[in-house]
Amino acid sequence: MCSYNLINGTYACENNNTINGILKNELGFQGFVMSDWSAQHSTISAMTGLDMTMPGDITFDSNTSYYGAKLTAYVENGTIPEVRVDDMATRILASWHLLLPGLAKLPKDELYSILSPGGRRASI
Repeated sequence: MCSYNLINGTYACENNNTINGILKNELGFQGFVMSDWSAQHSTISAMTGLDMTMPGDITFDSNTSYYGAKLTAYVENGTIPEVRVDDMATRILASWHLLLPGLAKLPKDELYSILSPGGRRASI
């Protein structure tokens, strides 16, 4: 989890040297990096190693996000390569799969109820 702190003048969730350089490359971390609550500062943090933003909204209950539509736009205009989004999804889903090995075998309706107890559905 990256935090609110500055590391050598760069927010921890956008610090390429710390997340990509040290954590993922030098130490070989294969899991996903998640932000502390509202510690993300921009969409470009996807390129600096942030895989998942929490709670998802830029500010609580704002229905705005640095990912979602903004991340899609960055991929479409070439700022962020699609392969990076694939890596983000792979890291998140691999961790999820390792923690809940039987989940992939569930029928879709049951899976939806686990993933979205409030009734909101995501594309799977």
